[in-house]
Amino acid sequence: MAGDATRTNAARTAATAVALTIGLSVVVVNSGMTSSFLGTIRSQIDSAYARDATVQPYGARPEEGGAQTMDASVRREIAALPGAGTVTPLRLTAIEMPLRKSLPGLAQGLDPAVYGAVDHSPIQGATRAQALAGLARGGVMVSGGYARGVGIHVGDAVRLHGPSGTRSARVAGLVNAVTPLPSLFVSLRTMREIYGVTNDAQLLIKARPGTDDAAFVASVDRLIARRHPELETLSTAEIKDQISTEVNRQFGLFNAILYVAIIVSLLGVVNTLAMSVAERTREIGLLRALGASRWLVRLSMLDESLLITSSGAIAGVGLGVLIGWSWVQSLDTFMPGIAFHLPVGAIATIALAAVILGVIAAALPARRAACLDVIDALAYE
Repeated sequence: MAGDATRTNAARTAATAVALTIGLSVVVVNSGMTSSFLGTIRSQIDSAYARDATVQPYGARPEEGGAQTMDASVRREIAALPGAGTVTPLRLTAIEMPLRKSLPGLAQGLDPAVYGAVDHSPIQGATRAQALAGLARGGVMVSGGYARGVGIHVGDAVRLHGPSGTRSARVAGLVNAVTPLPSLFVSLRTMREIYGVTNDAQLLIKARPGTDDAAFVASVDRLIARRHPELETLSTAEIKDQISTEVNRQFGLFNAILYVAIIVSLLGVVNTLAMSVAERTREIGLLRALGASRWLVRLSMLDESLLITSSGAIAGVGLGVLIGWSWVQSLDTFMPGIAFHLPVGAIATIALAAVILGVIAAALPARRAACLDVIDALAYE
């Protein structure tokens, strides 16, 4: 009976299923993108961060371009701790990227002499030593994804524009670093001469070889908590958690809107079933007259709902996986190394919940069909 009903009103059934398909497919795409971004970023942090801890102003976000900074005395205090190895500053400022001046980016100032000890981000077009030596000579490293997108290559000259000056700089390497925005990496001297930035936005810290890393980081944390409560000490795990929270926040709002769309599509299932009951009143009455129980009539309506929602859910998940995978592959140029991660458990739960809610939503039309008076139903025109 459920199959006959869906075939009889194929256009309406298809429209109802398509609404659910679209809603679920976009949820799957969004979930896949979130999982892919997080999985890739966390993997890149694990491989690139050679530091043991990062000190920065409390709640600071790198994409703010070093809006909050700290005094150089903090660096000296940490460097004086027993077990301190490398304590090097990272200075940040917001800029417009070369060749695409409408695109916001970051200039990141670092000390080429020691930066290799705290960061192992992959560098293309040159060895790490060559790229850092190029920075020391006034050159620049460029975010790899951005460079490929605009056609910048190692050896090219780019113009650096800042409040303290303008000059040409040679590209010394393309770096696949974990950054919130496309970035130019320059020496501390270039950061001062071009952008006028002399204060530290972050301190990248690594313990001396042979030192208990955890004990050293704990001593840094105690120092900061006691003498500089406006600052915070972050481990690599805490940085990953912060990034995860931010990514989930950005994608979560969109998901909330999509869940509303799915609920609306489930209301469409209710409407379809209500119209089906109205159109099949005589058929239902005839079935009841021939001995069909109320439960059988109700079950047939629930079966129809299950057929619509399950077909919509299967199509939605399949379409979403295909689109999500294709989208992630297209982002490899801008985010090198990004891999498609599918949160199978979460997506299966969402799809199953949609089917179950669809069946529950069908309870009212099913009850109405089961409670039709047999005589009135047979006389219905």
